[in-house]
Formats: sequence, C-alpha cells, structure tokens
Amino acid sequence: MVLKQRREHDDVLFVDPSQGYRKVGKNNQLQASDIPRYVSATPPAEPIHLYATMFGGIPEAEINPLAFYWEVLPGLREELFSVTADGYSQMAGADLHARIDNHASVAAVETQSNLKHRTSILNTLPN
Repeated sequence: MVLKQRREHDDVLFVDPSQGYRKVGKNNQLQASDIPRYVSATPPAEPIHLYATMFGGIPEAEINPLAFYWEVLPGLREELFSVTADGYSQMAGADLHARIDNHASVAAVETQSNLKHRTSILNTLPN
C-alpha cells in the first residue's frame, strides 16, 4: 500500500510488493520506473448510475452497446425492455431465457443458421 503524508487526495494505491521495490532500511520503496506499470494496470472506473441505483432500471447507456444484436434480432429489444424514464429502461417481463428463445427473430436466425449448416454439410458429400 502506498500512502503519502499530507496528501490532497484520499485515494489509496495497492501495490504487489513481491517485485519492483527497493529495500531502504526497514521500509520498501517503490522505484519511479515501476509506477507506469501500476498505473497502466489499473482498469478504468465503471460509471455508477445513481438514478438506477436509487430508483431501479437499466441505463440506456448499458443497453445501446448491444446494437448489433438489436439489428440482427429486430423487435427483441422492445420485447425485453420497456422505457421507464428518460434514458432508463426496465425488464418488460419475467423468464428472460424463454422470452428470447420464443421470439420470432431469434427463431428466424436459428432457422437460417441451420439451413446454412445443412447446406455446408451437403456440399462436403461426394456426388
């Protein structure tokens, strides 16, 4: 753990002391050359949606990155989510897996996939 006296910030950096430090008396001292290794290894902070935490719901910012699926499976997003507040949605019902499995666009993709698989198998058979 790296702490600095008279700090302006209250954050704490935990460091693996098994390597990359120099023994100075009874203390271990982090070398300047090791700091980029720890800084770059820190994952970016995830945003916390206070409204969703307090009132429930799923931020659209977490649903929108799944745009590929919404394009390939038209109507599925509307089947799974209902808009509750500006920028937030709610699950539209229970049994998520059944709702996905029984959705028409999912069935269409599965049928198309099965046809392609059968065609590729038939193409490998000798004449």
